Amino acid sequence: MLRTSTPMDTTVWMPRFPHDAPDEAMSLEAAHFAMQRHRDCSITDCARKRTAWKVLVAAGRIHPDTYRVQE
Repeated sequence: MLRTSTPMDTTVWMPRFPHDAPDEAMSLEAAHFAMQRHRDCSITDCARKRTAWKVLVAAGRIHPDTYRVQE
């Protein structure tokens, strides 16, 4: 299923909620969706994107650039 990107309506969320780390383990599907939804975020600043990144790296779906410093 292809999802289109739409801006989040932040008026219905608590401050910072969409960018906080998830409370439970993230599935591969949720990680892919989070990476798409938070594509403009930095993994340094956005805990949700950072969690998704780690899940996808662990699953072998993302291969980090070996020339960049990793956290």
